[in-house]
Amino acid sequence: MVKFVLLTFACTLVLVSVESKAEKICPDPVAIEPCTCKMENDDLFLDCSLVTSEEQLAEILGQPLPSYDFKSFSIFDNWNLRTIPTGTFGSLTFEEVQLKGGSIEVIEPGALLGSVHTLKKLSIFNHELWSFPFEEVELYMQLGSLKFDYNRLEELPALKSSTLYKLDLSRNPLASVHEDVLQGLPNLMAVSFEACELTAVLPGTFTRLPKLNTVNLYSNNITHIPSGLMELHGTDSYVYMGINSVATIDVGAILGVSHFFDLDFNDLTEVEEGVWRPMLERGTGIYLVGNPLTCGCDIAWLIENPRFMSQLDPYAACANGTLLRDLQPSSFVGC
Repeated sequence: MVKFVLLTFACTLVLVSVESKAEKICPDPVAIEPCTCKMENDDLFLDCSLVTSEEQLAEILGQPLPSYDFKSFSIFDNWNLRTIPTGTFGSLTFEEVQLKGGSIEVIEPGALLGSVHTLKKLSIFNHELWSFPFEEVELYMQLGSLKFDYNRLEELPALKSSTLYKLDLSRNPLASVHEDVLQGLPNLMAVSFEACELTAVLPGTFTRLPKLNTVNLYSNNITHIPSGLMELHGTDSYVYMGINSVATIDVGAILGVSHFFDLDFNDLTEVEEGVWRPMLERGTGIYLVGNPLTCGCDIAWLIENPRFMSQLDPYAACANGTLLRDLQPSSFVGC
């Protein structure tokens, strides 16, 4: 009896799946106006860029439709919406949601949970977003990419997800990031906090993440890189920290970077051997353009090693304008 029930259930699932696939068609254009639907390669794409209010959007998406499973939902360049309320999407499910350009301030709790089993990518770009239910991120079973760049988020809780591999919070006024924010993301590969008004980064923030290989901290106000800040993995790992105010770096601050480390336009005056030799020995490219290097005895070990010099940006220069590549080892005799 049990086997019969299970077999019947399995057959039912197959029938439902086949039936669902056969019925994947766009709604009547008049019924969803001003939203539009298109089909490509048996996938449905729903765009509601021209809606005039939250109420209109909810009314359109909440009505009975011939298909409920969509590949993508998008709203581009719409300044009529301020909130995405709970229940907006009715019974619809999406693999990707793109909200790009507009005035959305709040995503209410549960607003996207209808896609908890399907959502793979969520992008909210260039809005006024200051409130999002980050505590729900761990519920999404396939979520891989979360991009909230150019918004107004001021704080970020500790995130949890077994699937997230890309996180972009660039251009949000976060000011600081707690060292535990990323620790619940074991599959994270790339993270960006570009231009987030960060003044400091805490030890451990980018460690204990076994797949992390790209960190972007470009254009902040960071002055010091502490020991134990990050450990990267993979043969093409790299770090962007250009256009900060970094004046000091502790030994052991950056581990595992193998492709390049960009520190252009910072405030470094010395190139300390304990900091840089381990990276150069790994074959890491180093970018130091725009730093006021004094080019004293601290740099002798570097100038004397042709291999290491070949890994520097050729335009790296001393504070007086002399290119490092033009310095001669004989100038450092006695150091």
